[in-house]
Amino acid sequence: MDTSSSLPALVAEARQGDRGAWDALVERLLPSVCALVHRHGLAEVDGDDVSRTVWLRLADQLGRGHEPGDLWAWVSATARDECVRLLAARTRMTPATDVSGLDDAVPGSDAVTPRRREQASEAFAWRTVHAEPMTRLRDSALEPSAMVRGPGDPGRLLSLAGGGVVLELEVGAGELAGCVHPAQDATVTLHHAGADDRTVAVDDEGAFRFEGVVSGSVQLVVTTSERALASPWVTI
Repeated sequence: MDTSSSLPALVAEARQGDRGAWDALVERLLPSVCALVHRHGLAEVDGDDVSRTVWLRLADQLGRGHEPGDLWAWVSATARDECVRLLAARTRMTPATDVSGLDDAVPGSDAVTPRRREQASEAFAWRTVHAEPMTRLRDSALEPSAMVRGPGDPGRLLSLAGGGVVLELEVGAGELAGCVHPAQDATVTLHHAGADDRTVAVDDEGAFRFEGVVSGSVQLVVTTSERALASPWVTI
């Protein structure tokens, strides 16, 4: 694939499984993602996780045959969203929402690290093709009460829905607990971009738990007797 091809042409080829087109998209867009991460002041490891999440989500979009209408705008908005959510989750505060000028951010010479380029390239192999997408309904990290929570309060709470199923999640220190509504026979698979997949069965009330979960980019796939439902990739 010619890296000078237009973005729509690269997207079309990547959607058909062309790895070269995907890598060309990475080269074209990764500097802007890294610039946005840098402007939000994230620690390097958190910035790596956010960058990886952006590319995992884009791979999912293309794997399902979807194409963001304005790729530059979609990538910028997704990167900003993940930066803000992660900052809020880390600090238990709602950061300022004024991000004017971030779309014009210019990365420094060392912003695009080999690690981030490798992670972005490898995201292509993680694209979800067969599972239906779930939509994020709630993220407590962005709620006003996040700034007044104490050490004994619940961790980050997320709600997702799709295919008649609601998935409630609580992200704690080193663990991820949740519940599938309505309760039914189902399994939940935890995809972690930096670790092996793990699958557990829900109990009679739809509850499940993963322990020993490290920070990074994660996705949950709920498999019932009728369908598989995939959450968006989330940075925890």
